[in-house]
Amino acid sequence: MALHQDPRTGIYYFRKVIPEKLRPVFGKREFKVSLETRSLAEARQKMAEPAMRYAQLAEEAAIFATGGWSEAGRHLVEAWLADKERPDQWLRECLARITAFHRAMNSTDRGTLVPPAYAFEAVEKAPDDDELLRVRASHTRARMNWPMRLGVLKTIPTEAFGWIVEQVAIHSGKEIRSDGPLFGEVASAFRHRLLVTALEETTPRPRSGSPLPSLIVIEGGRSQDEAIGTATRRDPGFQVGLTISEAFDAWKSYTKGRPRKPQLVQEWDLAIRRFVSMYGDIDMGEIRPQMVRDFREKLLEIPGRTKKSIKALPLEEQAAIAAKEGLDTLSPATVNKSLSALRSVTEHVVDKMSKVPLEFNAAKQAKFVELDDSEEKRLPFDEGDMEAIFRNLAITDRTGISEETLFWIVLLAPFTGCRLEELGTLRPLNVRSEQGIWFIAIERDRAQVRAEQGQEEKGRKNQNAERDIPLHPILHRAGFLEYFQRRRDEGAEWLFPDLKPNKYGKRTYRVSRLFAQYLEGLGITDDEKVFHSFRHSIRRILRGRAPEEMVDLICGHSDGKVGRRYGRGADMRPLQVVINLIDYNGPDWGSVVAKGRHFVGLPPEKPVSGGPTQLGLSL
Repeated sequence: MALHQDPRTGIYYFRKVIPEKLRPVFGKREFKVSLETRSLAEARQKMAEPAMRYAQLAEEAAIFATGGWSEAGRHLVEAWLADKERPDQWLRECLARITAFHRAMNSTDRGTLVPPAYAFEAVEKAPDDDELLRVRASHTRARMNWPMRLGVLKTIPTEAFGWIVEQVAIHSGKEIRSDGPLFGEVASAFRHRLLVTALEETTPRPRSGSPLPSLIVIEGGRSQDEAIGTATRRDPGFQVGLTISEAFDAWKSYTKGRPRKPQLVQEWDLAIRRFVSMYGDIDMGEIRPQMVRDFREKLLEIPGRTKKSIKALPLEEQAAIAAKEGLDTLSPATVNKSLSALRSVTEHVVDKMSKVPLEFNAAKQAKFVELDDSEEKRLPFDEGDMEAIFRNLAITDRTGISEETLFWIVLLAPFTGCRLEELGTLRPLNVRSEQGIWFIAIERDRAQVRAEQGQEEKGRKNQNAERDIPLHPILHRAGFLEYFQRRRDEGAEWLFPDLKPNKYGKRTYRVSRLFAQYLEGLGITDDEKVFHSFRHSIRRILRGRAPEEMVDLICGHSDGKVGRRYGRGADMRPLQVVINLIDYNGPDWGSVVAKGRHFVGLPPEKPVSGGPTQLGLSL
């Protein structure tokens, strides 16, 4: 039976197994098309179209299997296509151009019904190279069904594929004579690949990164955008003309002069590839809310950190392995990132393509996974943890990060509440004095400094992350200002110059690993206790001691109230008072201070009654 129902979603689909003798021709085992309905009666009506397509596929495959092509020709064509970045996309473009050329010739009385050889060569050109391609562009948006495409392919003589055969010959290094048998075999093999594309696709896609002109006039004197608008009103599920991968490429390349963050691009690329692996590289207009919901549920079933060999498997198989072996699955936060990727890429299409309706974003109709707020993602360090961490603070690294750098980064964390990357991207100019109070300014680099020095830009997690944090007395006593002044006098670009960025531009990726190993060596093995736990520690120790608004200003948090958005930070004196309230029990801060003073060449600290924490300030 060709009609089947997905047991998970209840959606019917058409499926036929390709005869074994024809599988080498098409390189696949089955022909499968979703009917996008849970109604049996409707599915029976809809299956006529894919059934007809399958019958044509089997018929044409049998013709190719019995003559007109060879294994040698197929091998040469496949090797040539494999070197293209996206061969399937290239074939779709090629087919769209050939079919549109054929229609353009018929509608303009320009000559023969058969596209000449240069119509294939034009595949490598930009859309506006000549008048012929501008005519082609006017037809690319039109719906082109597979029978029409097959009809066009059948009218093209073998010699019309001469340019393709020439490219295959250059790639393979073989001499392919136009009067030799290999010429026809290669041409037939390429025609076969176009045939498969015609049977598997129902709508052409434009070249990625090459938007079609919007002022081209097509049938009836309407502009291209007007035609799209009409199609939109007529059919909410219209074909956008961009596959998911092409839409992602468009989002990635739209930077407004500021490149996307490499790590974000890689994370979203993985999300898009996972979606494509589940549904194929379909047109953006074919995405339905239920597909996104099913994708969300499947992501919750696949393993998180696992072997590359498992990650390479289809999502269904990954989920089965995770269930069988009891592997930890993707966290809700990670799944939500994937949904954000789909939403943003789709929103980019809505925003940049004229007349695409706002309701088109099917990804927005799928809810995010609810996070469990009852459990903190990270735990604060308790008194015993703090005592162990600072008992003999000595972290070493064999890759070039000095012990002094690691000392200062770890010591700054519990007294500033800074994120690890915020500390790693500090520059000497971020340490300043105001009202006689020294503080660290967490902010974006000033544009003038970046332009003059050609320095890379620092990123902030959010707008609230920009803030001023007075130095704690412990940092004064340990000699942090002397360390800062040394780096400033050296003309150092960074406060911690021995940190090197990874491929994503993150300067502290190595520090994070070293600190995790340091904690493990101390016997602190709880997965919820990491460097970020220092931020939870500072909030816990200030809870009930200082106004929450002041703590938010120091840690870079916001409660969302509009009033908090006006004006940056607060007067430095009350901020200093809050910082002075940080008083961790457990560590012997005297020995920590002594080590810091040793690093910067200061003499041992003399006992002082009252200490520098008494500044005569009050809240």
